[in-house]
This record gives sequence, structure tokens and C-alpha cells, in this order.
Amino acid sequence: MVTLKDELKFLNSYIYLIKSRYRERFFIEIDIDESFLNKSIPPLGIQVLVENAVKHNEISENNPLTVKVYTENEFICVENKIRPRTTLEEGTGNGLSNLDKRLFLLKKQHITISDSDNVFKVKYSLN
Repeated sequence: MVTLKDELKFLNSYIYLIKSRYRERFFIEIDIDESFLNKSIPPLGIQVLVENAVKHNEISENNPLTVKVYTENEFICVENKIRPRTTLEEGTGNGLSNLDKRLFLLKKQHITISDSDNVFKVKYSLN
């Protein structure tokens, strides 16, 4: 487990790489309540969720990708509008499945996935 504060440092390194590749076609909005920064979460969990958004969604000048990472009540949430890539082979689903398994092993909790109103959202408890 790592603190949410440390996880955000890892995430910022990953974001730097993604922004280097996609430039003005990728945006990320991070809005984390500071009271949660010392909560423990699985390492690289948020990065997996951002990677998932990058992998499965079109990223172009006409359709830039915006990923939102935020806290909502006692949950960490990662969401993006659904814009499926047309050139990508179907994913294995291992990224989300592995995160769910790690979260269960470490905290006896599961991730929650929703895809309503053309928005894909994954969240899990910070408790």
C-alpha cells in the first residue's frame, strides 16, 4: 500500500509521458480533497485506470481525451467520456480485473465500474 499523496506523484510521472506523446490531445483534471492524501491505496491503481482510458478511447485533435481523477465522499474516482477507438483490438480486461483483485487482497473491497450517460467511471473506497 502507498499513500494517496505518493500515488499522485507516480501518476504525475505517467502523465508527463502521456502528455509528451499526445500533447494537446490529452488532458487530466485532478481534484483530490487534501484530507485524503494520507489514506492508503494499492500502488499504481490510479495509473492503471488512466492507462485504461488512454488504451480504449480515441485521442485526436478532433476528440481529445479528458480524464478526471477526484475524490467523492470517501471514494477515489477516475472517469472519462466514452469514445471507443476504431483501430484497437479488443482488450483482455486484465487491467481492471487485476486492480480489483489487488484491492480485495489488500482491503477486502472491490472496485465499482459504471458506464452510464456515455461516461466510464471506476471508483473504490479510501477507507
